[in-house]
Amino acid sequence: MQDLPSSQARNQNNIFIYWDILKKWKRFIIINVLVVTIIATIIAFVLPVWYYSYAVLEPSQGSNMNIFSAVLGAKGLSALGKSLNVGGLQYSDLDYYQSLLSSRKIAIEMIDKFDLKKIYNEQYLFKTINQLLANSQFQTEARSNLLVIGVYDKNPERAKEMVSYYIQELDSLINDISKVDLISNRETIEKRYIENLSDLDTAQNKLKVFQEKYGVVLPEEQFTSTVKAYAEIAAQKLLLQAQISGLKSNLDSNSPTLMNLTQQIQTLDNKLSELKSKTNLENNKSLFVSLGNAPELINQYITLYRDVTIQSKLLELTYPLYQQAKMDEMSQTQPFIVIDKPFLPEYKAKPKKAVIIIAGFAFSFIFSVFIVFVWERFKKLKQDYKTV
Repeated sequence: MQDLPSSQARNQNNIFIYWDILKKWKRFIIINVLVVTIIATIIAFVLPVWYYSYAVLEPSQGSNMNIFSAVLGAKGLSALGKSLNVGGLQYSDLDYYQSLLSSRKIAIEMIDKFDLKKIYNEQYLFKTINQLLANSQFQTEARSNLLVIGVYDKNPERAKEMVSYYIQELDSLINDISKVDLISNRETIEKRYIENLSDLDTAQNKLKVFQEKYGVVLPEEQFTSTVKAYAEIAAQKLLLQAQISGLKSNLDSNSPTLMNLTQQIQTLDNKLSELKSKTNLENNKSLFVSLGNAPELINQYITLYRDVTIQSKLLELTYPLYQQAKMDEMSQTQPFIVIDKPFLPEYKAKPKKAVIIIAGFAFSFIFSVFIVFVWERFKKLKQDYKTV
């Protein structure tokens, strides 16, 4: 009995069949591949040449420092200081720069500067903007905290100039926004500072009137230190409330910044409640009063003394903030550092001629072989149908 052909033998037989088909249609395949490859070669050399220039930026650390966070950090509230960032940038938040570069404002400035409607041969502004953004690249590198600004253009000099103008416009826009923020900060702090001076004067006068009327109350050191701790925290709370008041006009009530500040205030409130109990009359036996230890007088004195101390502590915070805010408003800080300046590109960036030619060759060969096998299969099925 003759053995059936093995799977390997059948595969070899199929290979010979396929090879025979390719030899039969080799003229058709060669002509197709040559024609398409020649067309791809012509297209690769006819397509306009584009050049690419770029620059690399890094946010300036000095421009990101917020005066609220700086003072609170100096006063021992480093956790609070790090969480505050009014009008500034976080070092890793390069998306802010990227959004500004992609803005319509900068796009229109670029179009007017380089007459891009004419260069891109576009009639409408929105199509010109889309073309500009398609030829521009803004890539962030979060790990290294860098931003790459790149531009493709048919003219190498214009590509370099467009990158330089992007940097110029970004610097101008950031400074304009920062200026508004600095003015808002200064006005908020100035308002709180003036109120503080008035409140301190009122509190001191009330305490003076009380002492002149009833005599001098001398608290012991333990009570004084407790009141000072209470005043320190209360002053910080008032400062945070002033900051929230300034932010509400620009941020949504559900924004993470406002929610975080509100949570910090709640934490300070809990500390104040704890310290307040230590200055109550029933928990405090360390006061000497000249009028027979009258409880109501002691409570009145505690309130007046605490108000004066709170306003004094608040003045310690608001005065340097106010002076710093005025200095920041007058100064002009560099928002970023240019690591790599725009350069004049020497070589074309696109089109990639070799890629186009190889792709044309590969596509034409695969497509021709596919057509040949489909046609042969169709002929075989047609013959089998006629035989039946």
